[in-house]
Amino acid sequence: MVGVLFSLPVHERPDIVRDQLENIQHFCPGAKVCIHVSGLVAHERHLFESACALPDVFVNPNSRETGHSTGLLHAHISNFEHALSLGVEFDKVVLISSNEMFVRRGAMEVIANFEIGAQTEIFDAAGGWHLFRQDIAEDERMRGFLKRLGLPVYFGGQAEGRNRPIVTVGNMS
Repeated sequence: MVGVLFSLPVHERPDIVRDQLENIQHFCPGAKVCIHVSGLVAHERHLFESACALPDVFVNPNSRETGHSTGLLHAHISNFEHALSLGVEFDKVVLISSNEMFVRRGAMEVIANFEIGAQTEIFDAAGGWHLFRQDIAEDERMRGFLKRLGLPVYFGGQAEGRNRPIVTVGNMS
């Protein structure tokens, strides 16, 4: 079985985070979890450490500020670096948010089958996707970049921590 590290940025309710950790451990046995406590609530780190004291769960001692729709990639990178510094063994990293939960087993087997994964959607301005950066889609440099690559469309992703569009490169058929 592949070793999986879940990177989990949190910003409130240690009791709910504990429930989420129990959910991960139930449906993804053997997974490791590194928690990043937002700098906005770093003064409550001790509450998260106490509530989240479970095997294979690590609370990152570094707290960076996070905010709604500002991206969380810096928190995930910090978790990754912290897990490496602890010598945690893993083959895959899953970026997860504090409002996700599993409802059945099987994620670990699916994760093992892929080198990298992301949910992507073809961007459609009519859909009103509030997180997609329309200004980037309209930027002449980006349009030139896509044209040079022969890519007719944008793809956006809901990958946790992203606040920029994903531009896919490769065969679109």
